[in-house]
Amino acid sequence: MVDALGAAFRCVVPPPSHGSHRVPLRPGALLTPRTIALLVGEFADALKLGDETVFVANDGGRLRLQQLVAEGPQRVRRWCSRAARPATTTRRAPAAR
Repeated sequence: MVDALGAAFRCVVPPPSHGSHRVPLRPGALLTPRTIALLVGEFADALKLGDETVFVANDGGRLRLQQLVAEGPQRVRRWCSRAARPATTTRRAPAAR
């Protein structure tokens, strides 16, 4: 989505919190959908993102964004989510007779 929006908008992408970030969370950190959503909120707060911000989520991020909205609706004024592309199905060739 950043590729599609980046030419026209400033896009800020938080690092994923499931092990692919540069600075690890403390050992034993609670990584539930709720706490990860709150991390996204803290990220936005640290950047002082204003009311003009549109949060965009896809795939697993949709759950985090919905959780963030539930936890603090004042943090997220505008948002949209995009479903992942449907999985392609592989058809088997007919069995030889």
